[in-house]
Amino acid sequence: MPNELNLSILPDVANQSGAMKKLRDGEWQMCADSFWYFLTYVKTIDEESGQIRPFPISFEYLQKVDWLYENHQKVVILKSRRLLITWYCVCKMLWGAFFSGTPGFRYQTYRGGVGSKNEETAIYTLDRIRHIIKNLPDWMQDRTRVSTNNRLMISFENGSVLQAFPMQDEGPHGFGFTDFLFDEISLQPAARTTWSGLLPTLGAYGHVMAVSTPNGKANFFHDLWTNKKEQYNGICRHTIHWTDNPEHDQAWYARLTAGMDKQMVEQQLNLSFLVYAGDAVFGEFDYNTHSVLETIVIPGKPILIGWDFGFHNPAISFWQYNTLDQFVGHGEIQGQDMSFDRFCKESKVFAETIYQRAKWPEIHFVDPAGFQHYHSRGVSGAMSDVQEIRLAWKLQGKEIQMRPGTQDIGTRQNEGPRLKEVRKLFALRQDGRPGIVISRQMEMFIEGLQGGYHYSEKGGETPDKSSESSHLQDTLQYVVTGHNRMYRSDSSQKKQEPKRRERLGLRTGI
Repeated sequence: MPNELNLSILPDVANQSGAMKKLRDGEWQMCADSFWYFLTYVKTIDEESGQIRPFPISFEYLQKVDWLYENHQKVVILKSRRLLITWYCVCKMLWGAFFSGTPGFRYQTYRGGVGSKNEETAIYTLDRIRHIIKNLPDWMQDRTRVSTNNRLMISFENGSVLQAFPMQDEGPHGFGFTDFLFDEISLQPAARTTWSGLLPTLGAYGHVMAVSTPNGKANFFHDLWTNKKEQYNGICRHTIHWTDNPEHDQAWYARLTAGMDKQMVEQQLNLSFLVYAGDAVFGEFDYNTHSVLETIVIPGKPILIGWDFGFHNPAISFWQYNTLDQFVGHGEIQGQDMSFDRFCKESKVFAETIYQRAKWPEIHFVDPAGFQHYHSRGVSGAMSDVQEIRLAWKLQGKEIQMRPGTQDIGTRQNEGPRLKEVRKLFALRQDGRPGIVISRQMEMFIEGLQGGYHYSEKGGETPDKSSESSHLQDTLQYVVTGHNRMYRSDSSQKKQEPKRRERLGLRTGI
């Protein structure tokens, strides 16, 4: 019959689908067995052209990063811009999440976390993972389906979770992460606290990687990288320069840096820790003019002590008004992740290294907020920060005089008036001297003056409070404004009395 279907000439669909499944099973297992084989399926977005491109598995510097990450639990990378390190990290996390539970795979459950400097960059990091998933073959996406997909979290039906955290305040605590990435850690205000809280949750097998371009010295990343106090041990530190990327030549460098100022080039490409992202608040500071090798404590002159109650980084600085009518900075101390009562005790011991407390009067200048709130997390029994200072700094039963550093002189939202008073000190007077000199032993304070205390990259009149050096800078503002209020003339403080009106009958003054 001419219209009869000849079944013998049809393809063996069952056998073909079985062969395809077997092939895909093999591919899946090979991806689970080898991260670098999985990368052959990954597509990234070229940062310059915006084009979709395969992950560059041939780049040796990326292979080195992976070897370091596999062989060290804690890795810190100092890098130039545009080196695909964040792409590598999100690929590593997606691999862990995607193949979790596969027979023979290293993880049965997986939780990956990313700390970013703000919500915008946190969302962008997860968008990179979404882009990778979208460009995987359909059969791969079907095997590990996404169950939750929101701005800051992606979860999968196999139980894996990938989560992003804006690190503007305090990062995640109490989570048990398999892998955690600090992306541009030098720009994260809560990095120090999160690092301290995160490490114990990693256990024996969790990994953490911190990557960043430099952002000056007044931040946790610089402390982590230099480890001057030898408190961050067991860390693998690795540098990646823009020349390590084989696609970056001098022509690329010239195109990229055209129109960039020299400081930005040094910071983002040449790995200089001497440059900050925004303009210095006290741009008038000159190292040779305003700092000295050694300062001398003058007998009989009060020691002016400024306090700032940063929740995790309380700060104190020691000043004196010398015979030349200059503010002189003698010393500084900034706490790191310690209770306020402990900081008060340590700062009192530190004060003794600068001057003999029994022989000098002291005046403490504090943020007025310290009279209202209490966050010492200690056991002293104090009910406010100021009480905490009084308890720790008693001298033979005599309470030390304390004065608010500011009342009507600017607020955290409007610091302009406070900054204006301090800024005047950096100008040269008629005698050729500045109104302020600072001991070079105050390294963190000077670092703040050189740019650690800066305005946001986006501009504006409010300093960037994400910088750790801002706490020390605030202590000077309290000293200067408080001292000026103490010695302001009575006539300038008097308010003009309203004129009295004579009452005539039932009507007022005609």
